[in-house]
Amino acid sequence: ETLSGRGYRFIAPVDVAGGIATWTTFLRETASPELSIEVIDTARRYIVLGSRSPIRRVLFGGRDAIMRTVQTLRRVRRDPKPHVVYLMCAPSLGFWIRDLPIIVLLGWMGVPTVAHLHGGDVTGFFGSPGPLRWLNTKALGRASAVICITKQVESTARSIFGTRIVSYIPNMLPHRYLSQAVVFDRPHGRRPMVLHVAWQAPKKGTLEVLRVAARIPEADFVLVGAVPPDAQPKIDRTMTEIGHPENVTFAGPVFDPELSGLYARADVFLLPS
Repeated sequence: ETLSGRGYRFIAPVDVAGGIATWTTFLRETASPELSIEVIDTARRYIVLGSRSPIRRVLFGGRDAIMRTVQTLRRVRRDPKPHVVYLMCAPSLGFWIRDLPIIVLLGWMGVPTVAHLHGGDVTGFFGSPGPLRWLNTKALGRASAVICITKQVESTARSIFGTRIVSYIPNMLPHRYLSQAVVFDRPHGRRPMVLHVAWQAPKKGTLEVLRVAARIPEADFVLVGAVPPDAQPKIDRTMTEIGHPENVTFAGPVFDPELSGLYARADVFLLPS
């Protein structure tokens, strides 16, 4: 009853593949119908514009982050103000020039914020000891709550902020996936299939998956997901090192129902990020 007439603002990507977008969708689907939820989409669509130039990506990303910050402040100034603004954060350019300023500015405006830290890299979020860590911790300290998806990030966050605002919530899958799980015997003569679904980049374990594939030629390895432009040279070098094995397929982005079909046919799922 206390939330009627007001609601939440989500600052998060939607309608793209990935863990943060999955969280956003799950929260929207499971929220009480009495709640008003509005999402400001932060999907990094600029990253697939075809440019391999780091300078152009920084410019596109900076422009996008500033636009989302202004958009958020405009919406928050409307009446009624939201009860809470919920930011899905990942170690990236947007974290420093969008998420942290939003947390500070909304704190000054009296609007509670939740910072949900998606990522397992402590240094990525807080920086190495020095000015960057000081800046990040000062800004995150203004949040009403900090949610961590790994115990390592939680431990560091609690050592900085204490236990009052820090919570650990590991990533999950919607319960409906359990009812879709299948048990099957591989058809006679079909090669084993190993599936990896993620952004195809070093930090997601792609290079390790490729090296494993080279050692197990009797299995087919299918890698699903977009390859960021800055990761392509590293993947190309690794493929050259391992001799371009024929059992590796880069499938690119795949969405349901095709993705569910790949999960159903796979013998092994790898997620070494």
